[in-house]
Amino acid sequence: MVHPAYITKRFDVKADGSKWAQEDFASLAKRSPQTHGPHYKYLGHYWELFELMKNHLPTHKVEAPKLLKLLIFNYLFSNGDAHFKNFSIIETPLEIIDSVRHMTCLIAGFI
Repeated sequence: MVHPAYITKRFDVKADGSKWAQEDFASLAKRSPQTHGPHYKYLGHYWELFELMKNHLPTHKVEAPKLLKLLIFNYLFSNGDAHFKNFSIIETPLEIIDSVRHMTCLIAGFI
């Protein structure tokens, strides 16, 4: 029996093995198991992601359309794991903050 597999390259690891600075949207929204209970990452709505980007990213006007495309991709391909912990901002090599999706950012060619 053949089982489908998902293979991806880690987006948060530099060539030398160190990691880029990143923060997930649950943290940006100040949600944790201690403050919001065990299902904290599922609380909120997608509009909040855009509000958090606006408040934390100087490049939010450039990144917001990418997030919208990603949300549409997740809907069309039935990604049920698109919760706040699976969206992050990451420091890029040019010290520009960029929004990325943990798992689908590298296969969704339109972002």
